[in-house]
Amino acid sequence: MIGFKVFRNTPTTIDLNGPTLSFLEQPVGITTIESTASFTGIVTSTPVGTGHLSYQWYEVGVGAVGSASTAEVGIGTTLTLTGLVDPDDSGRQFYLESSYVASAYGSSPITAGTARSTGNALNAPLDSDTVSLGVAPTISITTQPGIATVVTDANASFGIAATVTDGTINNLTYRWQEDGSDLSVKVTLSGAAGKDFGSFTGGSGGESTFNLTLTQSQEYVANLGAAIWPAGGNSANSGDGGGGSFFYEGGELLVASGGGSGAYSQNGQAGDGGGIGANPTLTPIGLFPGGESSANTTETTGGRVGGCTIGDFWQTQGVAPCASIGSTTFFTGQDGQKTSNFNGVSVTRGYKAGLNYQFNGGNAQANVIAGGGGGATGGNENEGGNGFDGLGSATGTVGGNFRKVGVIKIEAV
Repeated sequence: MIGFKVFRNTPTTIDLNGPTLSFLEQPVGITTIESTASFTGIVTSTPVGTGHLSYQWYEVGVGAVGSASTAEVGIGTTLTLTGLVDPDDSGRQFYLESSYVASAYGSSPITAGTARSTGNALNAPLDSDTVSLGVAPTISITTQPGIATVVTDANASFGIAATVTDGTINNLTYRWQEDGSDLSVKVTLSGAAGKDFGSFTGGSGGESTFNLTLTQSQEYVANLGAAIWPAGGNSANSGDGGGGSFFYEGGELLVASGGGSGAYSQNGQAGDGGGIGANPTLTPIGLFPGGESSANTTETTGGRVGGCTIGDFWQTQGVAPCASIGSTTFFTGQDGQKTSNFNGVSVTRGYKAGLNYQFNGGNAQANVIAGGGGGATGGNENEGGNGFDGLGSATGTVGGNFRKVGVIKIEAV
């Protein structure tokens, strides 16, 4: 007799190998101006398996932050920090440690067919990148402006002082406002008049007038021309042209005023201020008279100033013409020599002394012709130089300055 036994089929699951952990999202460092900051990390596993994740945040040099937490695979965790202040909390570093919690056989009572197991992760524990916390410094006013009471037409003075929690007091900038609007200054910039000859008078320099809101600790430079070569065009036996005058914010030319031409057997021609006529297009690479690469006494056609300063020293250091040099307490000359501020305050600089194509007035070809005036574009022989308005708001005049040197005047408005 043959007997048969029938056995019930009971399916089970078992993962022979543990999964591999990896970050779907790494924590990212943060610099905050608030008193709170958060870091987030998300981990997954391959394969997902039937286990879950365990997360623990750590602070470098301190240890665990808070308690460990658990999450399903692919679900992240967030660390939130509160009550942050500078400088106490700036520079703290954190990382996230993740582990895989293997599932075991089902707990009692066990239902047939539900037993399962997942191995431990092959690369656990897995640590995230270490990230840094930055907290922006806090500014505090130590001296308030106060109230000034004066008689009519008298001057009133206001002072203010502040401190900053990270100690970088030299990086503080101030801006005064009146009724909610920034205060500005009125600048009048004049090119030099051309040189006289005999009974004849050199052409007057053009004038530019513009309003500008000055930023504290920002470098501003005025280069003022004169009635002498190479500032203006050369003339061997009559009048040299007047040099142009140039006003820069860092390395960028904002406004230029043209110099007047020299006199010969008649009076010279006046230069133009910025904002008159067509505004020339300026690039950092300008031109000397005649399109030459250096200042000269031979070419009669005027050149063109650079829109940003190139300089002699800084071009050898790989600094671009319009780029900032950085915040320093000293000015760097064309040969690299450094001149410190008298008060030791850092200034954001960009002006590069030396090669800037400012000596661009055309030269006299014959004894009876005068040198041209310098400017944004230099005048040809016996012509005044032209102005430039990089602000789009300057107003200029033809001539107006009869001095043989350029002039700048700054007034409060």
